[in-house]
Amino acid sequence: MQTILSKIRDAANGNLGILSTGEALIAALVLNRTDWITEMGYTIAQALERIGPNWSARIPEISQEYGRQEASAKADPQSFREPGEQA
Repeated sequence: MQTILSKIRDAANGNLGILSTGEALIAALVLNRTDWITEMGYTIAQALERIGPNWSARIPEISQEYGRQEASAKADPQSFREPGEQA
């Protein structure tokens, strides 16, 4: 799960273009960015179909974990930096 959470953080930081279509759709769903889904040429239903039933079923879990990690990062900004990364 940490890999997809990292991809979602990339998208949230404006790096949506570096993600695969599936990763970008998952990020858009987790971040509630229907505008991204529309810009990619999908409806929400099509996005869910595109990512498949396994990922679709995990969206709530991923969203909750992303929210927890974001709250922790705001409380302790050092917690989600890569080793050697500067503020």
